[in-house]
Amino acid sequence: MSLLAGPMAIHTAAQRSEPNARPAARPVPISTAINELRREGRKSWMKKQSFPREESNYASEKHFTTDNRKLIHALSTRLSTNTAIDAYIRWQLLSFDPDFKGLNPKAIAKLAIALPPLRNLDGFLPGFDPTISTVNDGAVLDVTAIVSADRRYVTMTTRASQASVVQIRQAPVTSGVAPVIVAAANQAALNFRDELIDRLPPARGRQAMVMLQDVIDRNAAADTSTTERFHQFAAATRNLPSDPTVSNQIRRQLRDKLAQLEKHPAPKRSAKVDDPDDREALGEHKLTRLDPDDIAAARKNLSDQTQSAVYRITEKAPARP
Repeated sequence: MSLLAGPMAIHTAAQRSEPNARPAARPVPISTAINELRREGRKSWMKKQSFPREESNYASEKHFTTDNRKLIHALSTRLSTNTAIDAYIRWQLLSFDPDFKGLNPKAIAKLAIALPPLRNLDGFLPGFDPTISTVNDGAVLDVTAIVSADRRYVTMTTRASQASVVQIRQAPVTSGVAPVIVAAANQAALNFRDELIDRLPPARGRQAMVMLQDVIDRNAAADTSTTERFHQFAAATRNLPSDPTVSNQIRRQLRDKLAQLEKHPAPKRSAKVDDPDDREALGEHKLTRLDPDDIAAARKNLSDQTQSAVYRITEKAPARP
């Protein structure tokens, strides 16, 4: 009896612990995940202009893992011709928990440039966009002649048609896409941008580079969060004067982007919105101008390092004899 007690006890304990055990992560090709997310996103977007997931949880829900290098490459690549579906796929790929610590400045710049685009709500307000076409009116007789090889016979093919304009009616039309749909499309891109920036390490200016490009895009799209995001960027630059990991090349690139932000203010709105759903989608969509003093303060934080500071981060260890 005592010999059986031990194994039985162990077996019972194992059975009790199995329900609480977490499944091991299973490697999956990044192309498989992209294709599955593309089908999932397209089906939901085409049906109801929304997406099935409210948080980035694809990989954690399915207990998937994938190659980090290929994952980062996918995050810097457009994965669908539909910008909303593309943003949704990349947002869900962040659930694979990519490691950005080894990224060089060139890879970070590529990541910033490839951010999912934001569409300006003002550019899609209802309006009239005429399309020019031809209206046939009258009789048409088409004749086609075919000569035989021996040049003795000619075959004539005729086609007659009669068309007339019966009535011209005026009908109300709208053009473009309703703001409520554009706002839904932008939400996936904003979700990806927010989570990506939170995951990027601040060292070597990785986070600041993407943050500033995000502010430029939000400003061009007249997004209401532009000022808030710029203040977050400005707060992140306060540590740059004493950060030896940020090269002067990165600092100059950031200053150039700041100048680009100053030269391109948010677009003006002139259209009027009457539809209640569109007004709700626009919300407090008001144009905001960035404070020049805030931009000047951020530019000061991005000044080049002194020669001694540059030397400390570029000097190499002496070669061994």
